[in-house]
Amino acid sequence: MDISYLNQCPYDASKAQCSVCNKKISKGGRNSWTFTPQNLKSHLMIEHKNEFMKVTANKKKRKVLPKSDSETGSEEEVDLTVVQTSKVCQEVSKPTSLQNKIQQSKVYQPTISSMFESKAPLAYNSSRALHITDLIAKMIAKDQFPFYQVEKQGFKNLVKFLEPRYTIPDRTTFSRNIIPKLYSKVSQKICDVIKNMEFASFTTDLWSSNNNTDYLSLTCHFIDNSNNNFTRENILLEVIPFKPMYHLGEDIYTFTIETLEKWGIKEKQIHVFLQDNAPNMVKAFSNREFFSFGCFSHSLQLVITDVLWKQKDHEELLKKVRQIVGIFKHSITANKLLNSYQKQEKLPERKFIQDVTTRWNSTYLMITRFLEQKKSVIGLAPYIHLKVSLANEEWVLLDEISKVLEIFYLVTLTICKETSLLSEVIPVLRSVSTYLEKEVSKSNKSGIPEKLLSRMNEKFSEYEQNKLLLLSTILDPRFKDRVFSGEYEKCQAQNELKLELHVIYKNFTDTSTVSPETEPEVVTIYQHTLDKSIFSHILPDHREPMQCNSVEAEIEKYLNEDLIDEKENIYKYWSKSKLVGLKKLAAKYHSSPSTSVDSERAFSTAGFICSKSRNALNPTKIRNLIFLSKNLKYID
Repeated sequence: MDISYLNQCPYDASKAQCSVCNKKISKGGRNSWTFTPQNLKSHLMIEHKNEFMKVTANKKKRKVLPKSDSETGSEEEVDLTVVQTSKVCQEVSKPTSLQNKIQQSKVYQPTISSMFESKAPLAYNSSRALHITDLIAKMIAKDQFPFYQVEKQGFKNLVKFLEPRYTIPDRTTFSRNIIPKLYSKVSQKICDVIKNMEFASFTTDLWSSNNNTDYLSLTCHFIDNSNNNFTRENILLEVIPFKPMYHLGEDIYTFTIETLEKWGIKEKQIHVFLQDNAPNMVKAFSNREFFSFGCFSHSLQLVITDVLWKQKDHEELLKKVRQIVGIFKHSITANKLLNSYQKQEKLPERKFIQDVTTRWNSTYLMITRFLEQKKSVIGLAPYIHLKVSLANEEWVLLDEISKVLEIFYLVTLTICKETSLLSEVIPVLRSVSTYLEKEVSKSNKSGIPEKLLSRMNEKFSEYEQNKLLLLSTILDPRFKDRVFSGEYEKCQAQNELKLELHVIYKNFTDTSTVSPETEPEVVTIYQHTLDKSIFSHILPDHREPMQCNSVEAEIEKYLNEDLIDEKENIYKYWSKSKLVGLKKLAAKYHSSPSTSVDSERAFSTAGFICSKSRNALNPTKIRNLIFLSKNLKYID
């Protein structure tokens, strides 16, 4: 409507004056909140038809804001005449600035249908509902929550507060439908990841749940060299019920190969199998077309057990320590006295540690804490009525054991990392041997270092003749050929590397990337500094200039380069390397960890899932939950 037909009445704000007939027309209320354009429109339509026709002839329509995503249908249209008339009412009433702000904020009003839609429950197959359900399923798998978590009232209250329209599926739906679908999605992604791998290493182990079901774990390790990344992937493939009745070596091997074939992995793609040192596991994977290797950390612990804990006097001493620690761990009175005594004597306010036989470093930690609190043990003995006590000679022996175990503690931390490599085995053995030799030279009445050194030489004497370990070590830019015990082992590693590299050259379709005819040159290697570590006993402080006479220029160039710092990432080194042949070998030999800890970690997760309150879970559900717990990262 053309606002020139209306004027504000000078004496009455609730009325407007027609500019054609000067008649006063009510705006429909007494203030701007109740004004309507209907009276003004009706006056023109009845009294001034020509003017009204002019307005309607130029009538236009405009579109309002689209409806919410949940609504359907055509967009609503509004008569521009009504809008213009409303504008006249607002202008002639001259509202305050506050009223203008309020009215501008309410230009568009939600429709009744959209209001009902915003309160209606989400459809179970709507995108938002599916996304919330997917996040809950991932939470159950990743954090080892029981399925009945979704039916707990506290969890329901939380979800209702966050999204009142969402209805949580029951635990049966999660266990039978949602988690299996999520497993299928992740396993398909894993298949896509491993389909292009050339070689892979595997760790495996056997475990029995509390409902007497045997499980076999399989973890796959390989180098992903796509996009020149050169990163190692550690993927848990299976924690699967072991079907054969007996744990015979041949049955374990057959079952394992059949399981790998289900994932599309052929036996020729297997580089090495790492297993524990049980006779049936050793027999299962020995004398095959691929390498096999026993868990190195487990082998070291066997040496410690044979030397320290199988001797009667050591065993009795450890038994006494455990008994005293047990009193402080289980007696409230002893604990209170301990806290008071530590404050009084200004000792470290720490509790005792109880060792666990399945946790390798726990005995060392128990002994070191016990020695730290020696004053507390002796001072509180009369007040807590200790039935056992340690003589002076036993305290001395315990201190010697602690010092010897320290190097094994550091070694275990190193080789049990997720980034551990098989190339660290020989350097670790050389470091431990060098450390023990220094301890033997000291005055040591117990003879423990000498016994440990003798047992290690006996158990690991053939490790430096092992082709797998030689090649893994020399291909590690932190060590190369500098950590072998003698020239014979060094030459043997170099010869093995030449043979392997010749095979690589033979298989190259494009030999232009490799130029073995390049003239060798002498490179002077300068001082190489390292922080103190377990390898500091064997790595040289400097390197002498070395003349390489190898016909393989690639090997010569690699060996003449300076060692990288031991804390550096060797995968970054190889990702940037231009040594094509050696890089291909490194992708094969650096795919393997040095221990089977990854499979044991899978069983630790299984222990949380197969608790006493959840021992009715069937093996398929257990497999799905463990698999998802370890591999959800591939779809997140």
